[in-house]
Amino acid sequence: MTTNLAKLYHRSLSGVLTLFSVSGTLLTFPAMASGWVRVKTDAQNNIYYVDISAIEENGRFRSFWSHVIHGEPYREAGKLVYSRTFYISVDCQTQSYQVRFERSLDANGQAIQDYDYGDEGESGTPVPNSPEEASIKFVCSK
Repeated sequence: MTTNLAKLYHRSLSGVLTLFSVSGTLLTFPAMASGWVRVKTDAQNNIYYVDISAIEENGRFRSFWSHVIHGEPYREAGKLVYSRTFYISVDCQTQSYQVRFERSLDANGQAIQDYDYGDEGESGTPVPNSPEEASIKFVCSK
């Protein structure tokens, strides 16, 4: 099982995102990010990663890439989603976040669906002890 997850991790993170626009800002995402750090695994065996090499800081605010490999794939647009990548902004003082971009990926790391939310994405504060809280605390400590 661990070997399969490692292969999925490699496929999912290799070339996940290239170049696109989020809220009018041009963003690049390396074909093979060298800074992915595992932050937490939840009860459903979803594994959460943060790319520490791409954390952007602006005072108390941070923007970062997060990647989730799902313990069990689920269906979206008629295809199985094995992982998702997010671009998230967070206010480290209030611990509030906003999801700016989301990409659903298949077993080969190919995009199934992109969601460019801009300023309209999910926002709020994370549930205590959740993977989202762990990711935000990790990013804000950098």
